Amino acid sequence: MKTLSEYMSESCSKTGLISILQPDVREIHLGPVGSVTELPKTIDTIFSLFTNSIEQHIQPVVFKINNSRHLSCNEGSKKRILQFPYFGTKGKRINTTQIQAKKVACILTLLKTLRTRLQTGDISTIRDIFYSNMELYGRQQTIVYWLSILTEAFNLKSRDSLNVIAAQKGLIFSPVQITVTTTVEKGDKVVSESQVIQPFETVLIPYINDATVINIPSQQNIIKVLILEKEAVFNKIVSNYSTCCTNCNVKDILITGKGYPDFLTRNFINLFYKCCSSFIGQWHILTDADPHGVNIAYMYAKTIPRIDYMGIPLLELIRPNSKDASNSAQLLPLKQRDISLLLAMVQRVVTTENISKVFIRELQRQLFFHKKGEMNSIFSQ
Repeated sequence: MKTLSEYMSESCSKTGLISILQPDVREIHLGPVGSVTELPKTIDTIFSLFTNSIEQHIQPVVFKINNSRHLSCNEGSKKRILQFPYFGTKGKRINTTQIQAKKVACILTLLKTLRTRLQTGDISTIRDIFYSNMELYGRQQTIVYWLSILTEAFNLKSRDSLNVIAAQKGLIFSPVQITVTTTVEKGDKVVSESQVIQPFETVLIPYINDATVINIPSQQNIIKVLILEKEAVFNKIVSNYSTCCTNCNVKDILITGKGYPDFLTRNFINLFYKCCSSFIGQWHILTDADPHGVNIAYMYAKTIPRIDYMGIPLLELIRPNSKDASNSAQLLPLKQRDISLLLAMVQRVVTTENISKVFIRELQRQLFFHKKGEMNSIFSQ
């Protein structure tokens, strides 16, 4: 083994010395797989290479993950690089080492869980995986983030292929029967499973996959789908509908994501729109007159091109003569975080093609008046 002085004599600069002292590394590539059935073997190979490199060859490992969507265009390479243990001169060594080690721990732990689920055929929710190692993941969004990266790296259609699904959060109420038919593989057989949403019942948004089809009776004249931000408002309208269901002709389907919609709710609404938009003419969204309400409506607008963002408009809460408002006592001042979100939303909305001008108008009014309001104040009356 050479001494440091010998290495220094072989290099004429600091850069040259650093280059000589760089260790040999084992590169592990995470790229497309032929099919989902090959994934457990691919994961086994990743673990085998990693273990041999660390335990037998005492070599650092560099993971190169095929990924372009989650990298900015100025990063050049379309591969995400993770090192364990970290080495190099970039960044503060202690912080970078800890960050890289945690990322590697997250992705390896997640891969181990996915391998088990794929081998046994069991299905887990993101919540299940999170609670299996809360200290490591920190929050559920970490799992969502790495699942999306792995899904793209392995070139899978969706993360459903990994036997991981989102926990049910959103609610749906329909005056007519809705049939959700999903094609699934069970062993060597392909079977169709149907979930039925009964009329005038509130149920959780059902699980779906890429082979799901949603149907409602063609003879039913559904006027519109109304998407609501608040569960409390959703429950109030459902209660009114349920009370008068025998005496009036209810033709509205109600959906709520209980605040910011989760992946399953957005996916369901997107599929519902594709399957049923030809005979459901109106798609509306009602949210609070605040920055988060606009942001939530914007998320739905990216899912449903024809959605009508109805508000609640801020002016409906400001006008003293409005039938629905009890004057400006309903309004609250914007906080600094609200203003920051509004400014960010303005930049996002103006650069989005085919977006309704209502979004820009509501953002401008909230910035102008420095006020926000909640839809509960109208529906409580």
